[in-house]
Formats: sequence, structure tokens, C-alpha cells
Amino acid sequence: METSVPPGKEVLIAVMGVTGAGKSYFVREVSGHQEVKKGTSQVESYSFQHAGSTITLVDTPGFNDTTRTDTEVLAEICQWTSKTYKEERLLSGIIYLHRITDVRMDSSAVKNLRTFQKLCGRSALRNVFLTTTQWSKVTDQAEGEMRERDLCGERNFWGILLEKGATLQRFHGTRESGLKLIDQLVPKQPEALDIQDQIVTQKRTIIETDAGQCINEDLIEQEKRYREEIESLERERQAAVDEKDDQMKELIAEEQAKAQEKLEKAAAEKRRLAEMHAEEMRKRDIEKQREEERRKEEQREAQAKLEKAEAEKRRKEEQHAEELRKQQEREERRIKAEQERAAAEANRLAALHAAQIREQQEREARARREAQEKAAAEARRLEELHAAQIREQQERDARLRIEEQEKAAAEARRLEAIHRENLERSRRNRDRGGIGIRIGPIGFKIRF
Repeated sequence: METSVPPGKEVLIAVMGVTGAGKSYFVREVSGHQEVKKGTSQVESYSFQHAGSTITLVDTPGFNDTTRTDTEVLAEICQWTSKTYKEERLLSGIIYLHRITDVRMDSSAVKNLRTFQKLCGRSALRNVFLTTTQWSKVTDQAEGEMRERDLCGERNFWGILLEKGATLQRFHGTRESGLKLIDQLVPKQPEALDIQDQIVTQKRTIIETDAGQCINEDLIEQEKRYREEIESLERERQAAVDEKDDQMKELIAEEQAKAQEKLEKAAAEKRRLAEMHAEEMRKRDIEKQREEERRKEEQREAQAKLEKAEAEKRRKEEQHAEELRKQQEREERRIKAEQERAAAEANRLAALHAAQIREQQEREARARREAQEKAAAEARRLEELHAAQIREQQERDARLRIEEQEKAAAEARRLEAIHRENLERSRRNRDRGGIGIRIGPIGFKIRF
């Protein structure tokens, strides 16, 4: 199940560990998704926003699940990790949970841890947090810390993982405690798991992976151990028969039945792993066959395309040659037409030039005639004007002489009048007694 969140930087973190270690509780408490159920049987992821990033916690089933075999769990994990690897979504970290309340690490936990190590690979261990849980149930803190030291000091347990780069952490059951772990994983460089590289890149089947080999080897060991146990119990049962100890015989028979059931379960899981390998190989063969068919089909299509391309090339070459021939003919016609147009234009221009010369000569002749006529007319006009000016001058001179004569006559008359007046005045003056006036040509004098 994938939850929808706003886009942002995704930090992908897987939560792993044995069944009952608190994986689902961790995911539910830290992510806030209350729908997370305890004891998940399949890989489920839950996303939430934290510190500007999209945190995706991946809840995984444990390898010692009572309802599913380790082979089925590994197949589930392989399917999910392969899908995310193809999507280029790498894990930024793995939080591996272990109950601190466990007095000792049983065989299933050791097997789980060994498979986990093979699943991760060395490079991814740098991003692994080996995290103890359920510290609130530890009554003696010193005892819990001693168990933690035992886990870290034992190479068969966590010691070897810590040596290869894993980090020891604690989860105290709160969201704040879980977010502190996540805050440490956010800046880490995402790493591909060995199982992802082996399944997707190297094209291995599950049994061919390191984790698959680990499970297969454990199943072989279980078969051997259960057979030996059954044989030993059979000897004990036979001894009880010989001793006629019916009660012991029944107890041994019950133990034999349990061992036989475990043997059959291990054998069935081993067969299932082999069947998965065979199925993968069959799918691979089918895919290979399909790929070969696709390759052949692609070759046929490529050959058909090549032949089509060659035919198209020939057609285009022929078309091009035909176009070139037509173009050459068009060019020749165009050049011929251009030459004819050029000759016609030259003739037209020559005729036009001759016409222009004739027209120019006619214009010049007309201009000369017009100039001569204008000069003659101007000469006549000037002569007439000169004669008119002479006549006007003569008339003006005549008028001036007449005016001067009239003015002289008027002046004479005026002087004569003055003279007469003066004579009259002089006469009157003599009569009165002695004042005489002499009138000259231009004035008069008074004598006493």
C-alpha cells in the first residue's frame, strides 16, 4: 500500500527484523498512519512529511513468520526491492529492530540476521541501524545494557555487522525517538542492496542470490538435522519396543512425528525454492525465447526497412535524376527565353535610344527656334520700349518746359502784382511823409 503525499525529496527507509520485534509499531508510531497493522505479511510502505522531506517507511515481514516460509518472505522482499531499484528509488537506510528483552538470540534470529546480511551486502551496511526496542520492559537497566553489549560483542550476532559499518541505536517507543533515527538517515547517500544488483542487474534467480543461497543452505542443514533426529528417535523407539515400554514408545513416536513434520516442512520449502528457481528459469527461457523472437522480428523488420529504404533510395535517385533532367530543360528554356528577352530588350533600348536622340534633336531645334524668336521679340520689345521711353522723356521734357514757363509767367505776374502793390504803397507813403520803398528784381528795400 502506497500513501499519497505532496511531492518532495523522498527518503526511503526499510524497517526489518524478526517477527514481534516491533516493526509495525515503529512504522505506525513514527509515520502517524494508524492503519498500520501488526504482523504484516507483505511489504507495505507509508509516507509522511518531515523536515521538508517525504519520508517513506517500509514495513517488511520477518523471515521467521509463522504463516509464511522464509522463501516466500524473501520472494516478497525481492519483488519489492527489484521494483524500487528499477524505479531508481534506493534505500537511504535500514532500521533493523531487535527486542532487548530477548535473553538470548535464538537460531531463527541468527538465521534472520545472516540472511539480512546477505540481502544487504557490505556497501549498504553503512546505512544500517541495528536498533534495540522495548527498553520500557527492561526492569534492570544494567541487565539491558549488558544484553546490548553481548549483542555487539558476539561476531555471530551484531559484532560482524558493526565491524562492517552498521551503527548501534536504540528506539524508546516514542515518535520523537524514531524521528531522531530518521534524522540521522536523511543525509546519507542512498545505496543499492546486493539483492537488488543480483536480481535486476545480474539477472540471478532467488536461489542464486546470496540471500537465497543462505536460506537454501539452512534448509539443507535442517533436512540433515531432522533426518538424523528421526533416525536417532527411531533407534530409541526400537529400544523401547524391545523393552516393551509402551509409554516411552508413544512419547518417542510423538517426537518422531514432530521431527517428521519439520523435515517435511523444510523439504517442502526447499522444493518450493527449487520450484521458484525452475519457474524463474522457465520464465527466463521464455523471455529469452521471446527476446530471440523479438530480435529476429526486429532483424526482419530491419531488413524490410533496409530493403524499403534502398528501394526508396533508388526511387528518390531516379526521381532526383528526372528532376535534374527536367530542371536542366527548364534551365535551358529559361536561358533561351532570357537571351531572347535580352535581345528584344536590346533592340527596344536601341530603338528607344534612337527615338530619344531624334526627340532630343527636335527639342534642341525647337529650342533654338524658340530662342531666336524670343531674342527677336525681345529685341523688338526693347526697341519699342526704348522708343516709348524716348517719347515719354520727350513728353516729360515738354511738360517740364511748359510747367517752367507757366511757373515763370506766374512768378512774373506775382512780382508784377507785388510791384504794383509796392508802388501803390510807396505812393501812399510819400503822400504821408517820407518813407520810400525800392523794389528790386528779387526783393525790396525800405529807406528812411
